Amino acid sequence: MRTLTVLATTLLGTSVAAAQSADVPLHNWTVPAYTQSSRGGITTMSDVTSPRVFVGIQPCRVADTRGNGAPIQGGIFANSQQRTWDVTGICGIPGGADAISVNFSVVSPAGTPLGAFLLAWPTGQPAPPTAIMTYGPGATVISNAAIVPLGAGEQLNVNVSHSTHVIMDVNGYFSATLDSPENFLSISNNSSAYSLATTNGSTTCVGPCGIRGNIFSTAGGYAVSGYAIASTGANIGVYGESDSTGGAIGVKGIATAATATPTYGVMGETHSSGTNSAGVYGFSTQVGSSGGYFFNTAAGNTYVSLQDAGISYSIFSFTRLRAASLDITGTKNFVSPHPENPGLEIRYASVEAPTVDVYFRGTASLVNGSARIEVPDHFRFTAREGTYMTTLTPLDSATPLRVAQEGPDGVVVQGAGNTRFHYVVYAERAEIVGYEPVTRNTSFTPGLIERGGGPERLPEATRALLVKNGTLNADGTYNLETARAQGWTIPEPPPRPELQQP
Repeated sequence: MRTLTVLATTLLGTSVAAAQSADVPLHNWTVPAYTQSSRGGITTMSDVTSPRVFVGIQPCRVADTRGNGAPIQGGIFANSQQRTWDVTGICGIPGGADAISVNFSVVSPAGTPLGAFLLAWPTGQPAPPTAIMTYGPGATVISNAAIVPLGAGEQLNVNVSHSTHVIMDVNGYFSATLDSPENFLSISNNSSAYSLATTNGSTTCVGPCGIRGNIFSTAGGYAVSGYAIASTGANIGVYGESDSTGGAIGVKGIATAATATPTYGVMGETHSSGTNSAGVYGFSTQVGSSGGYFFNTAAGNTYVSLQDAGISYSIFSFTRLRAASLDITGTKNFVSPHPENPGLEIRYASVEAPTVDVYFRGTASLVNGSARIEVPDHFRFTAREGTYMTTLTPLDSATPLRVAQEGPDGVVVQGAGNTRFHYVVYAERAEIVGYEPVTRNTSFTPGLIERGGGPERLPEATRALLVKNGTLNADGTYNLETARAQGWTIPEPPPRPELQQP
């Protein structure tokens, strides 16, 4: 049972027009003022109730005892008559609403005495000692706005002292059930504080809805902030879940601003030194699905970086990429467990060269001084003809060997006797033509360095090279003379966000 009390004060209504058969028009009206309570949070000026979120709706007629098509009718009230109205589902008022913002109008007949009054209160509670409105003699239409709490089943009682028609219009409702589909919120941050406003009050959400955060402040505030502070259990700051099979998204981040400073759709940061810590963590529980999915929709190389034309990245990192046995920290390498010592691991670097090569290898034997090595299809399909290069190593003796023929039709090796030998056949990749390892710098300009978090986030060896080539000064700042000579613009460092408890 709700224990809310009537929030409206007694106000004397003002005569608006003589009672006519014409309808009482609907208008927007204000609701009582709100302020910050001494205990924090939004509450009423009188601090009578705990905070409730207001969900505004278009002004809508709930009741009209004259008829006129209103959902609740019933004919004119008799003297001292009380009625109970259930407003669930009327004008979008959902189950779980705690109070409604209404405008009452009375159309009283001639002869009504001075001091007649109307009461409204939550069903199941005692009648309040104050009136919503008073009305007097004469055929008049009088209106007054109020906030009326609701009882069980979203019901309220309405009582009049003297016979009159009653009209009730609603322009919103209050609810403490923030996680129900009726209460979609918009969160806007205009300074360093947080404010709440409703954006969608229907049970069927069309368009932007749910929880949305807008930052209008330059103070570095958070529109939506999730902060998990418990030290045990599975604590989640922000949790998104999709139950739809139609391609729904649990959490989506979009960065739309074309700006020189970094913009992120979703940013994750960890301050833990634990080996399992992650700024963003994705995992999959089903075979065939992915723990993380990254792609770039830019066509070709149309992506333009801060200062230079660059490439389109699906994953971009200035520090480290790690996935299973793949570990990229500046050079490509793979990681394997140590077979004898569980406290160690083995890291092998991949082959790096000024050309993009493919190769195959094996062992063969001369037969009467000759051997033919067949080229496997996977190599023949990917290697550029004319770039074959074969390395031979005799095994049984220092027998001279030579390559008599090499190409996609096979490699012919000649020598003396029946010597066994190892071979490695290299060739350049067919689809990569004119690969040039030394190119114009599009990765270590001041703009891109700032985009990656600044010089301090670069590996130490990389910073040393940038100091050596003049991009950075010894103290880690940008060399202005180099920037001027290269035509670089040095952007203002963006704020380095730090997690703060909201």
